[in-house]
Amino acid sequence: GYLAFGLSEGDGAVPTAAGSVAPSAPSVPAPAPSPTPSAPAVPRPAPPPFPPSSGPAAPSLPPDGPPTPVAIADDADPCAVPVTHHVDCDRDFDEFEPQSCEIRRGRELHLIAAYEPGSPDGVVNVDVARTAAPLVLVLSSYGDTTWRLRLAEGVELEEVLLVGRGRSEVEDPPDGVRVRSRTSRSLSGRFPIMGWSWHGMSESWSGRRTAEAAEAETRLAMRAYVGCYEPTRFVLGQQAP
Repeated sequence: GYLAFGLSEGDGAVPTAAGSVAPSAPSVPAPAPSPTPSAPAVPRPAPPPFPPSSGPAAPSLPPDGPPTPVAIADDADPCAVPVTHHVDCDRDFDEFEPQSCEIRRGRELHLIAAYEPGSPDGVVNVDVARTAAPLVLVLSSYGDTTWRLRLAEGVELEEVLLVGRGRSEVEDPPDGVRVRSRTSRSLSGRFPIMGWSWHGMSESWSGRRTAEAAEAETRLAMRAYVGCYEPTRFVLGQQAP
């Protein structure tokens, strides 16, 4: 005979009938759990825009350079031709138009006002592209200002009136344009020292009060007003009726 050896449970071998020991089955590691697919990256939303200001929405400025007027019929009623303002301003600009349009002696009166120039050289550009009627411009500033006028083809500018506290001048006035100074340094009493805001800092220092003085001075009815604290460029234009 053969001697049979008993194996205790857990010795890792299984006894056979003949007493031989069969090798144990190799251990198979449990499969690793499948990784959970990650969610696709979601782009971070952009921050919300700033809330709109109380001032008018500033339209984009036309390209810098000689202005080009919007074409209108030669016999178009000036009151039927909307006024447009574009302003390169350090903040929201102010504008106003009377509820009713009145054209006296066939001319339009426009008021453009600044507190002081927004450029280091003290220059404010005024591009005029309104051909609906002959124009009289009133330019108001508290700070010393050099106004640079650029007229589109077909613009009839008859007169420029300089008002406010600052020492103002028109750089190389276009031929045939009369320039008069009514600043507080040259003639006090009639015009406010500033008018860049329609309602102004007080009843007397306002665009509205400046417009009233301009109407009395020129005997014309104001067609439109635009004002800015520190501008570098104004564009006065028109839309087709």
